Amino acid sequence: MTIKVSGDFEAKMNRWTELLESSKLIVSTMSKVAAEVSLTLIGEGFEAARDPYGEKWADKKQPDGRKVLHGETTRLRNGWHVVGSDASGFEVAPSVDYAGYHQSGTSRMVPRKMVPDASRGLPKEWADEFKAIAMATAINHFGAAANGSAPSHKRPDPSLGSTGGGGGGSGKRAKTSTRGLKTLKRLRTR
Repeated sequence: MTIKVSGDFEAKMNRWTELLESSKLIVSTMSKVAAEVSLTLIGEGFEAARDPYGEKWADKKQPDGRKVLHGETTRLRNGWHVVGSDASGFEVAPSVDYAGYHQSGTSRMVPRKMVPDASRGLPKEWADEFKAIAMATAINHFGAAANGSAPSHKRPDPSLGSTGGGGGGSGKRAKTSTRGLKTLKRLRTR
């Protein structure tokens, strides 16, 4: 016995099939947004003088009136940028070579982590941010198909992600990091 499906249901199933085929492309969008949000999280760490795990950075040996890791030039604090992002992940990096000494510490300097450490894994706050990005991007991509109003493009809408670098050190959520993600009003309240 053969069952033939036709009408509105068939059109919706065809649309879902199209969206599932293009779903691999939304991972690139998620990665791009997560990279931008990482810059904001790094900036918030500098403002709070805490590592990504919430632990307070060690005080300066010789106080000079500035916060820890807030030097005269602000290059360490404000120089973080997105090196690249694609479906395999993303990379952010500082613009100064000496950031690694602060991140890992030396025989004369205690470490002051600015980004998560591979040995400790992703901190809860960062993981929660990335999960929210993934959910909002997926909802935006697939949600409209459920009510039949999904656009008929095969690539994710480029306005979902962000463009360009920047954002590190500001302590405020980068406006470009969630542009187009209507379901993602604020990743967390603070």
